[in-house]
Amino acid sequence: MSFSIMAALLALAAPGGAPVVTEICPASNAPALAELADAGSARQVLAGLLTPDAISPAAGGRFNRGAAEVAARLAPEGAAWRWSVVRSAVSADGGHGFTAGYLDETGADGKAVPFKFLAYWVRTAEGWRIAAFRKAPMPQGVRQDARTAPAPCLRSGVTMRGETVPGDAAAHRASLAAAEQRFSDDAQAMGIGPAFAKHGSALSLNMGRGAGLTLGAEAIGAEIAASNPPPLAWGSDGVLVAPGGDLGLSWGVIRIVGSPDDERGRFAFFTVWHRAGPAEPWRYIAE
Repeated sequence: MSFSIMAALLALAAPGGAPVVTEICPASNAPALAELADAGSARQVLAGLLTPDAISPAAGGRFNRGAAEVAARLAPEGAAWRWSVVRSAVSADGGHGFTAGYLDETGADGKAVPFKFLAYWVRTAEGWRIAAFRKAPMPQGVRQDARTAPAPCLRSGVTMRGETVPGDAAAHRASLAAAEQRFSDDAQAMGIGPAFAKHGSALSLNMGRGAGLTLGAEAIGAEIAASNPPPLAWGSDGVLVAPGGDLGLSWGVIRIVGSPDDERGRFAFFTVWHRAGPAEPWRYIAE
């Protein structure tokens, strides 16, 4: 199979086991590819890269949970994947990160389908592993040159580990959950488009509706406002934060305000958040 990852995701196939990802945040954005031609099918490779408790949004406001379920739901049997990473970041302590970009899926029938993807990673004793993964279809007929161009990795310039105190892990999680709640509250008060503009930054990305990723909070807010969404409310059902407190993951369920509380008005989500320092506000950086 041809499961390829840009230099932003250097990987080696471990003999007889799962692939070992050694780097998700390179010093440059050179377009060299690391081949995993002998690692097996996309489903096998993805399962090997996921944490045991990995999540992925599914229909009806639910999540696929666990490596086996996530891989089975997202990687069709016999499919091959080719990944191109165009955005990546690593936390100041080097323990968490994310990648986003494009995924070309070739099915067992030979048909190729383009997707966008977003992955949140945690460093383990076995190397980098994916804690949350999402893929979304791209418009049909998209040309390769219409996609968002690669950019250098974001490395946090603030090392916050030296500023933490015992018990800060719980405080980091609580602060991120509170930021997610403020985001939802503002969406209901000012509209979801303006809320996306307010709670992001110039570094933010959204998987978007077009050929490429949507970059920058202002552009994301404008795109979402133009889609005229119904009133929405959400909150964190779970959070995961890097030990240094500068990068984190929040996940939960978005609900259409005023609609029946069933699968027709519920949508699972996860969002990657970043903050520049312990006294700085959280801003979503990828979702």
